[in-house]
Amino acid sequence: WLPRGPKPRSRRRWPLRQAVSMSAQMKIVKATEPDQFELDVAQAICDLEANSNDLKAELRELYIVAAKEVDVTGRKAVVIFVPFKLLKVVRKIQSRLVREVCEASQG
Repeated sequence: WLPRGPKPRSRRRWPLRQAVSMSAQMKIVKATEPDQFELDVAQAICDLEANSNDLKAELRELYIVAAKEVDVTGRKAVVIFVPFKLLKVVRKIQSRLVREVCEASQG
């Protein structure tokens, strides 16, 4: 005889981040846990995918490996690492992607 009742909830596999959706976490593929800046960049890509009809197809298959913010002559630059096989897709949408990610990282 087994007791009938609500099933126990399983533990989450990753810690919940503030205001980061599950789809944003799926946009990062790396062996270690992503830091908050990488999650913010992934969230900006997901927001762009959701709000842009012309880039939706290209952004659906895009994912990142890492993202870093570096200081270049007193200004901040965002470096986004993507796999080589997605480089052709990124080059097609690079100008729009750069503009949107910069707006998201500043705000």
